[in-house]
Amino acid sequence: MTLFRTLACALATGLAAGQTPGAPLNPSFELGEPGATPGAWLVPSVMIDQGFEAAIEEGEGATDGARVVRLGFGGEPGELGWGNILQSIDATPYRGQHIELTADIRVDRAAPGDRVQMWMRVDRAGGELGFFDNSSQNPSRSATWTTATITGEVAQDAQQIALGFMVFGGATARIDNVRLRALGDAGAGNVVAAPLEGRGLDHVEAAVRLAGTVRWFHPTTAAREADWDRLTIDLIDAAEAAGSPEELASTLSAHLAPHTMGVQVWAGGPGDAPRALRHAMALQDSEQIAGILHLGLGPNLDGFGNNNIYRSELIVEPNTDARGRRLPPGPLESMIALPGGVSARVPHLLPAPGAREPAPEEARSVAPAIERPAHWRPTVNDRSARLASVGIAWGVLAHFYPYWDVIETDWDAQLATALARAAEAAGPDDFQPVLDRLIATAQDGHAAAGFRTGARALPIDAVVTDAGVLVVREHLDQPTLEPGDRIVSLGGVPIEQLLEAHRERISASTIGYANHRALAMVLTSLDAPGVEAVLERPDRERVVTTLATTDSQSFYRDRNKPRHTLGEEIAPGIIYVNLDGLAFQGLQPLLPKLANAQGVVFDLRGYPDSAGKEILHHLTTERIHSAFWRVPEIVRPRLASVTYSESRWTIMPREPHIDPTRVAFITGPGAISYAESVMAIVEAYGLGTIIGDTTAGTNGNINRFTLPTGQTLIWTGMRVVKHDGRTVHQGVGVVPDIPVSHTAAGLAAGVDEPLQRAIDLLLAAP
Repeated sequence: MTLFRTLACALATGLAAGQTPGAPLNPSFELGEPGATPGAWLVPSVMIDQGFEAAIEEGEGATDGARVVRLGFGGEPGELGWGNILQSIDATPYRGQHIELTADIRVDRAAPGDRVQMWMRVDRAGGELGFFDNSSQNPSRSATWTTATITGEVAQDAQQIALGFMVFGGATARIDNVRLRALGDAGAGNVVAAPLEGRGLDHVEAAVRLAGTVRWFHPTTAAREADWDRLTIDLIDAAEAAGSPEELASTLSAHLAPHTMGVQVWAGGPGDAPRALRHAMALQDSEQIAGILHLGLGPNLDGFGNNNIYRSELIVEPNTDARGRRLPPGPLESMIALPGGVSARVPHLLPAPGAREPAPEEARSVAPAIERPAHWRPTVNDRSARLASVGIAWGVLAHFYPYWDVIETDWDAQLATALARAAEAAGPDDFQPVLDRLIATAQDGHAAAGFRTGARALPIDAVVTDAGVLVVREHLDQPTLEPGDRIVSLGGVPIEQLLEAHRERISASTIGYANHRALAMVLTSLDAPGVEAVLERPDRERVVTTLATTDSQSFYRDRNKPRHTLGEEIAPGIIYVNLDGLAFQGLQPLLPKLANAQGVVFDLRGYPDSAGKEILHHLTTERIHSAFWRVPEIVRPRLASVTYSESRWTIMPREPHIDPTRVAFITGPGAISYAESVMAIVEAYGLGTIIGDTTAGTNGNINRFTLPTGQTLIWTGMRVVKHDGRTVHQGVGVVPDIPVSHTAAGLAAGVDEPLQRAIDLLLAAP
C-alpha cells in the first residue's frame, strides 16, 4: 500500500494544465535545458528532497533525437529507496481502446535489487482505479538499450492516463523515446462468460496444473523464455475443447512440445507411463546438468531478488561432483496424475549446454484454438484470461506457500470451484470475489490479490468482541455515536451478516485477525455520504441514526491515532509510548526518561516503524535473537524435498537500559508481520508483560507475483519458527500473558481496558 499511496499523492499534484490530449508531452526529452528536469515531466518534491535527480543529458547515445533523461540518486538512495518521474495525459482519445506504452531504457548501474520499472495507470471517474501495471515482474536492468512495453485496456469512463519511471536503489538509468499508441478495440478477441463444467472443467484443471509445474520446474531455455500467460491461455482454450482423454493428452503435448524436452502426457494413470524419452540417458552422460532453484519465488529466473529476499535462478553445475551442489539429489522428474483421465512426466534436471533444445520454428507450429487479433492482451474481461489467473494463482501458492502442512485446507479441492466461478464472472466486480475466496482458503494473513473497497468509510475505531461490534471512538463530531455503543446494523443489514460476507473473502491465520480485517472492510466499503445505523447502548437503549462517512484514506490515517501523546505520563511515574508508525528518531530523545520511569507502557496494537525493533536493544542486558526466518529452497513441485536457508536478527544491549520488569506491552490482532517479530522477541525473553489479545498469527516477508488479469498476488513466502525451533508462528501468533478485551461498559466509561490493566500492573510493581 505504501507504494500505491505515494504514487497517488504524486499524481494528485502532478497534472499539468494545458497538456495536449492524446500523447505524452516531451516524449524524447528534447525540451528543457541540459541538467534540468525535462519539461512536462514531474519529480515529486519528497523524492527531490532525498536526492533523486531527473536531468536532461546530451550525447548519451539517444535512440530518438539528441537527448535522453538520466534518472538516479546523486549519492546513496534516500529513506524511500526509490525515485519517480511521471506525467499524466487526457484519457478521452483512448477510451475503449487497448493501448501500448513503450520506452527505450538503459541501466548503467544496477546491483542486485537495483532496477528501473516503467509504469502506467488509468484513472477512472469517481476516483476508481482502472488498469495499472508497474513492471514489477519484468523490471529493466540491461546495460544496453532495450525497449520496455506495457499494454492494457482503457475503460470507457477513463479520465487520465498516468505514466512514469521508477528507479530503485542505486540504479542509474537513461530513458528515451516514450510512446503511447492505441492498438485496437479493447474488447476485440475476448471470450465471453460461459459455464465451465463436466469434462471441460476437468480438462481446464489438467491444463493449468500441468502448465504450472512445467513453468516453474522444467529448465529448458525455451520454457524459461516462453510467454507463460499466453501459453496457459492457449492451453486452456485447446484443452476445454478436447473430446476424450486421448485427445486431451495429445493437445497438451502438442502445445508444450515447442517449449520442453522430455515432457510427456498420456491417457491413463502414472502406472501407464510410456518409456521415458532420451533426455534421461543424455543426462547420465552429460558433463553438466541444469535445474531451477527457487528461494521463494523470484520475479523471473535471472537470479535477481524480489524485495531482496526471494529469487529464482537457473543452476548449471557439474554432473559428476556432488560436493558443493546447489541442486540436491532426489527424483529427476515428477509423475503427475491429472484430471480428465491423463497423466504427465515432467523432468526437473536436463543436460546443460549442448543438449537439444526445441527449435524456435517449432514454437509456431501449433495454432491457437481461438484466433484473437494481433493487439489482443489478457484482461479480466476475457474468460480464458480469468481462468488462467485462477490456475496460475492456485499453482503459485501450491508450489511456493510454505505452510500447507500446518493448515487444514484441501488446496487441491479449491481449484475446480474457483475455475467454475471464474468462467461465469461477468467482469472485474464479479471476478474479484472469485480470487478473494480462493486465496482466503490459504489461511494466510498476508495473502491477497487486489482486494478493493468503496470510496468512503465510517470514521470510527471499533472492535469485534464476544458481545458484538463495539465502538471505541469516532473521528467526526457525531453526537449520536458514543464509545461502548454496539453496532446492530448498517444500512439495514445486520452487522454480523456484513462481517461474514467479508470474512469469506479475507485470508487470515487467526479468527482474531479475520474479524479485525473484516470489520475494516465493512467500515470502508461504503459509497454514500451517510449510512443508517442501529446502535445499542450498554443500558440497552436502541438508537437509529444516520452517521456521516468520510474518505477511505482518512479512515486508515485516523483509526490508530493514539489517545495519549508520545512520552505522556498517564499515571504517576507511568510513561506511555505508542509504537504504531514510530521511527526510532522520535523515540530516542525519550530513552533517559523511560529508563528512569516507574513503568513504561508500549502500545503495539498496530504496525511500528524502526522504533519497534530498536527499543528491544534497551530492554536486554545480553545478546538475544529473533525467531527463525526460513526461506524455502524449492527444486520440486509442491515443496517436495524442500530445504530452508535460515537467518534471524541479533539484538545487542544498548544504554540506557530499561528494566523489563517495569514494562508492559499492549498488543492485539491488528499487530501483524513486523509487529509480531517484535512481540515474539518480547515473549521469548520476557522483555515485558504482554497484555491484550493474541496477535494476527502471520509473519515473514511477503512474496509477490502478477497475474495475467493484472492483480498482484501476495503471500507469506518464508516460514517463521518460534524461538524453540519447532513451533511455527503461522496461525499461533503471540498470546498475551494477561488477556484483556474491551467491554461495552468499560468503553462507555471512557476506559481503554487493556491500557488500564497495564497501568494497574505497573503501579502495583515493587
